Amino acid sequence: MLGSTKSYYDSNLQWEKETDLAVLTFSLPASDQAATYMTKLNLLTFVLNGRPWRFQISQAVYDTNGKAFQITAKPFSITLNQSLVDAAVAPSQQEPASFYIGQTLKGLDWTIGRDELGNSTLHTVAFSDQDTVLARLYSVADAFNCALDFRIELDGLKVKAQYIDILNRLGSERNDIQLVYGDNVTNITKTVDCSTLATALEITGLQKDDDKGNSIDDAFFDLAYTSDDGRFTKPKDSYVMYDQTTNKSLNQGAAYILGTFDGSSVESVQAAITAVINQLTTQSQPTTTIDTSLAYVPNALTIGDTVRLISNDPNDSNYLSTDVQELDICLDNPSKSSAKFGDYQPLADGDNLYDLTQIKQSIAAAQSLAATAQNTANTANTNAATAQATANTANATANTAQTTATQAATEANTANTTANQAQTMLPVISSVAPTNPQEGQVWFEGDSSTNVKAIHKYVSGSWLNNTLLPTSMNVQQLSALSADLGTVDAGTLNAVDINSADMHNQTVVDDPDNAGQTITSDFYINENGLLLAAKRKLLGITDVVCWTWIDTFGQTIAGYSLVADFDQTNPLNGAYMSVRLDPVLAGLFFTSSQLGGSFYLNIQDAYQNSTRTVVWSSGWGTWGGGNGDIVLVRHGRLVTLFGYPKNTGSNYGNGAQIAQLPDWAKPVSDVGGINIYAVSFNSGVGNMQPCPVFLSTNGAITLAGGAQSNGYVRIFPLTYPAQDM
Repeated sequence: MLGSTKSYYDSNLQWEKETDLAVLTFSLPASDQAATYMTKLNLLTFVLNGRPWRFQISQAVYDTNGKAFQITAKPFSITLNQSLVDAAVAPSQQEPASFYIGQTLKGLDWTIGRDELGNSTLHTVAFSDQDTVLARLYSVADAFNCALDFRIELDGLKVKAQYIDILNRLGSERNDIQLVYGDNVTNITKTVDCSTLATALEITGLQKDDDKGNSIDDAFFDLAYTSDDGRFTKPKDSYVMYDQTTNKSLNQGAAYILGTFDGSSVESVQAAITAVINQLTTQSQPTTTIDTSLAYVPNALTIGDTVRLISNDPNDSNYLSTDVQELDICLDNPSKSSAKFGDYQPLADGDNLYDLTQIKQSIAAAQSLAATAQNTANTANTNAATAQATANTANATANTAQTTATQAATEANTANTTANQAQTMLPVISSVAPTNPQEGQVWFEGDSSTNVKAIHKYVSGSWLNNTLLPTSMNVQQLSALSADLGTVDAGTLNAVDINSADMHNQTVVDDPDNAGQTITSDFYINENGLLLAAKRKLLGITDVVCWTWIDTFGQTIAGYSLVADFDQTNPLNGAYMSVRLDPVLAGLFFTSSQLGGSFYLNIQDAYQNSTRTVVWSSGWGTWGGGNGDIVLVRHGRLVTLFGYPKNTGSNYGNGAQIAQLPDWAKPVSDVGGINIYAVSFNSGVGNMQPCPVFLSTNGAITLAGGAQSNGYVRIFPLTYPAQDM
């Protein structure tokens, strides 16, 4: 926690329903201690009407006239826009919205919170393009016609958890809030728009098949349809749906006003009929928009809330409900807050309307709020006067800073002149002598920094050769040195490369396991590779050589040999025991004369995996509390399987598929499938009965006999060899 402030002003929290995201802007005097922290990417946290907010500063501009910072910050959830998700094919079966949102959030520190849809709505959705996480989430919301709310929980100022709630709608029905013309409403403007009016819609884009492979396009074209009330009709061999009732009332039976409906996303003929009627019902009426201006915004109002709008204007009385589309909240002066509304709907008489007494009470409460707002405005004016005094002090400080800056500029010019002079003295690497040299300048004669053959210094008008003492040499590449150095004694030799046909080093140390014995270690590098061999007494009795060899094929081999049998050029000859790491086959070879041969162990023998999650078939799922999962555990080449799957009342006959196992759990193909002993029971139906299941080599678990409806199947533990990975 860096700091806090109450001196901000001209604040605006703009919160829109369309995205459920907000933008925060405010100003802060430069003299405020918190101004130090108003830098890009720093975080701002506060709680408004019980809802925690966290913003990240995206822009901080310093206003030299007002001596203040102007800050723009975006919600912390916008970090979701920094990650990309790949295109995704549709799943094999219909899934709820939580399935697609969970896939999108995989690997991120966001989780699903409230889920009001649950499994009530299922779809198969594909995403053809790569997208940002945020855009993908909104695509899912569009597909399921739901709303998303980005919500955080705080522990102090630390983010405790981050949730995305899946909601039927944002906000709630606020019967306790009503907007009254002449009270908290200052103006109501109504606009009627007929530009999108249509009394018939032609459906287009019906190209894909339904879940049974039948053409939706052909079926819709061939269908003759009339609604129960006779209002909507579609003739056979036509793509047009007509609204007879509305067309008659609007045009007195004249020609229909034709519009279009995009049917590319519908999944059945019935869905197409329902969707086109829904759009035609809306589009057959003129669009009425109403703009409402407020004197003040009621407390605790959030986007998506539905409130009552009452107009007492005798020229145009309205009783409407309306949704909050946007809130512009002034944190430092609530009287400056405003709201935008939409989706105005007429209310019938007696539809949750308050009586006259309640309206008068609302007006009295509004007047009290207005008085409070006036007091807040007076306080804000006082704060503004204080801020002006602070700004005057800051201006005097700025004048002093300007004087200091002028002095610093003079010193910088002097330093720049000195730097230019020093620039001409920089050492030069060149095959020819520099022109216009300076006294004392150094010239490295050579065509590059890695190929310098002489060092010169410019003294009294000529270039003199400099001598490099051996004690001061620190050479990365000494390619010009060719000599027989004899024996070289040195403390440490640091080198990039040492090229040699043969290298050997030997050390002798006391054997910690055998008192009085020694271990002689030889280190070889030659044309056969690298070899480390240690000669010692094994159990104090036999002389052996324990060795590790990295040959020129990249293999690592370890083993031991009797001293008499040890071959330095090929330690495997006569080895008593060896183990070899094969980097190509990712395996280990064991050779031992004691075991009478060679053995091979590859990476699959160490493979492990386990899960309590399988792909359930229709009609099957887990027993309550997770106890019904099919449990799979793989160790090496063997898989153990058991579980208690539950039937939901369908797909429980002979041959019905229960679940599909992952690839790593499929049995080896040459077994031809495995019969597994199992029993079925349902205390409400009858006694336990045998219910064998069959595991095929493709990983499908099916019933080899009938199971009890709405019962449980106990699959007894089975261990079997799995397919190679």
